[in-house]
Amino acid sequence: ANQLTDATISGNLADPDEDGLPNMLEYVLGRHPLEDSGDALIEPSYGPFDGQQRLRLDYRVRTMHPFYRVSLETSLDLVVWEDQADQFEEDGVVSLGDGLQEIRVYWIGPQPSERIHVRLRVDRISD
Repeated sequence: ANQLTDATISGNLADPDEDGLPNMLEYVLGRHPLEDSGDALIEPSYGPFDGQQRLRLDYRVRTMHPFYRVSLETSLDLVVWEDQADQFEEDGVVSLGDGLQEIRVYWIGPQPSERIHVRLRVDRISD
């Protein structure tokens, strides 16, 4: 019970496992706030899609939470990030229970001439 009233452990921005992810983000991404899993937030790979080898991304997200929006962004320089939702096509969603889903998307945009970086962006919509 003391944990629940301690903002340094249970607050939205607290990071009790010191893995660099605040509790709010850990909840939305289906991770345990007191355990550093060491897993990547996005699992990249290449796979066949629409007759071509494409970048494939698998990630977990709690989709039934109305207060947060999760989107994929890309960057060429890690400074300027762009919402590229129209450059990804969802290819599979697996329910993992408790409102958590594993989502698989493929990059369908043009092949970049440079290295491309991808991140998950989580925005709080409202309370």
